[in-house]
Amino acid sequence: MKAGFFTSASIFVEYFERVQTSKMTDDDRLIRQTTEVLARGTVDVNGKKVAVQYALVDKKKVNPRDGWQGMDADGDGKVDMDNLSPEAAKANDEVVIFRVGDTYVSTKKADVEKNQIILRQHEAKEYKRLELYVGKEFPDFDFSDFDGKKHKFSEFRGKYVLLDIWGFWCGPCRKELPYIKEAQKRFGGRNLAVVGLNTDANYTVDSMKRSLKDNGMIWTQAKFESVVDFLRLGLRVSSFPTTFLIAPDGKILSMSRNERKEPDLRGADLLDSLDEVLPKSGPGN
Repeated sequence: MKAGFFTSASIFVEYFERVQTSKMTDDDRLIRQTTEVLARGTVDVNGKKVAVQYALVDKKKVNPRDGWQGMDADGDGKVDMDNLSPEAAKANDEVVIFRVGDTYVSTKKADVEKNQIILRQHEAKEYKRLELYVGKEFPDFDFSDFDGKKHKFSEFRGKYVLLDIWGFWCGPCRKELPYIKEAQKRFGGRNLAVVGLNTDANYTVDSMKRSLKDNGMIWTQAKFESVVDFLRLGLRVSSFPTTFLIAPDGKILSMSRNERKEPDLRGADLLDSLDEVLPKSGPGN
């Protein structure tokens, strides 16, 4: 770069080997690359140097209440910007609180030009994020389906659960539906339950029930308004679809992050993963 605030910027590229969309030919390949520049720095938190980073907006400015930001919570010197990482969040006109050890902090000010970052400490009760990782029990939550019936997620304890956070508005979500339908059909007798958390904001109950029926989606579906706070404040989901595979004891088996060598929950690989993980016959057989 010959001019500008930065003379260079790293670009990260991810290649999806087995993903094909309707707009792609056999010769096309799907990749995704970084589109934002992050301003990075370190802050002293209780005597420890903690790495932080923020998406730059308007050239040299950072707005801690808007856009991607991250904080090294585990002390490894890096910020994990994965969709479900507790070290990253996409702020939407809000204060984002991170946990660093036993300390809870948010960014009060980040001034790139003055090279100044000021954090604010919070009480533990203000921290609403639910930190998830493989081997941890998935949190219980309440929801209502499109028939108005109230549920607790814990009622599915004793089954393997494929939990799909999706919406009709989301093209990649729709691409996954045939595989989820096949999973429900093929593995329902092997102790698998499918649960959907819908994220379509604008609909009528009748139109949604009709769409679900027309698409053969016969599994339990949560209405968006019944899980919106759980998704936004608890899980802080920012990528769709987001899918979990949960064991009968309630512990997470996969969050579908291949780089972490978890069972793949996308496309045809979902069926292979379920066939490998699930018991070969249902309970009592």
